[in-house]
Amino acid sequence: MEENLYELLYMSRMGDTYARKTLFSYYRKVAKIQCIRVENTDPRMAAYEEDLIQEGLITMMRAQELYREDMHASYATYTAIVIRRKILNVIRHYKSHEYVNVWGSVSLDEVNESGEVFESDPIDLGNPVYYADFFAAVSRVRRLIASLSSMEQLILRCSNEGMSYAQGAAKAGISVKAYDGRLQRLKSRVKKAIFAQ
Repeated sequence: MEENLYELLYMSRMGDTYARKTLFSYYRKVAKIQCIRVENTDPRMAAYEEDLIQEGLITMMRAQELYREDMHASYATYTAIVIRRKILNVIRHYKSHEYVNVWGSVSLDEVNESGEVFESDPIDLGNPVYYADFFAAVSRVRRLIASLSSMEQLILRCSNEGMSYAQGAAKAGISVKAYDGRLQRLKSRVKKAIFAQ
C-alpha cells in the first residue's frame, strides 16, 4: 500500500471518503486472504466466503474506531488479527448452529489421485516438488487413519461430516469436553502427518 496507513486512519476518522474507500479496499484483500486460509482447513466454508468477508470488513470499520497507537501493535497487524478472530468466531457460530453446508466437503478418503482437489492453487501444483509432497502427505494421512482406534475414527468421521460437538459427543457416547479433547489431539496428529518430512 503506497499511502501511509496511519494517515488514512486519521483521515477516515475525520470522515474522509477517499481514506475510507482505500482502507476498505486494502482490508477486503486481507479478509479474503483470511477466508482462503480458513477454506484450506475446512472447504465447506467456501459457501460462506462472501459472508465471512463482510463480517471481516464490518469488524475492520469497528477496529478503526478502537485502535490506539499505544496498543503495542501496528494498525495493520491489529486489524488483521481482529479480522481473523471475527472470521473464526463466525465460523464457530455457523458450526455450532449447523449452518455448514456438508455437501461441499471433501473427505481425505475422496482425494483423487490426479490432484484435482487443489485446482484453486495451480501455481504450487505446477511444481513437481509440491505435487509429490501432496501425494506423500495423502499416503501418510491414510496410514494414520488406518492405525486409529474405532473410537478415534468415529470422532474424526463426525468432525468430517460437519457434526456439532454435541452431536459428535452423543454419537460417540462421551461428554462434549472429552469429545473436544480427543478431536483436538486427532487434528494435531493429522496435521503432523500432513506436514511430516
